[in-house]
Amino acid sequence: MAGVTVLVGLGPFGDQVLARVEQSLPDPRAVAFVRESAAAAVASAVEQRLETLLEAGRHEAETSSRRLDLFLFAVATQGDDDGLRRAVDDLGRLVGERYAAMFDLRRPPEQRNAALHLVVWVPPLGANESARKALSRLHTLEAWAESG
Repeated sequence: MAGVTVLVGLGPFGDQVLARVEQSLPDPRAVAFVRESAAAAVASAVEQRLETLLEAGRHEAETSSRRLDLFLFAVATQGDDDGLRRAVDDLGRLVGERYAAMFDLRRPPEQRNAALHLVVWVPPLGANESARKALSRLHTLEAWAESG
């Protein structure tokens, strides 16, 4: 268990991405898939999956050699204004607090062994409400990421 990869699909877009990934992988069992419709429930769903994965690999690798990659696929305009930011914050807290012994987030960025990769679909950008909404939410995510 040198590395665990968890793909999280939020809403219909995330579900579509995960379905395509599953179809394209030679062995989809090498990746954990978590599908969730509500941003508020993402961390809880991931926690349940991580418990199983980390317990299964507890004796396979030293703690220092473990790697966790979380990929979250979502639409910028889905849900309420702060839902996506809360989902990534909840995931960060889950890894940073619950699994701090394995994935120490106090390390310098180049030495960290856990990462959250966010893939967000945005509508066509232009002078419209949908684009303004998406950009505002992306700005909120950027501020969250820069804060720590």
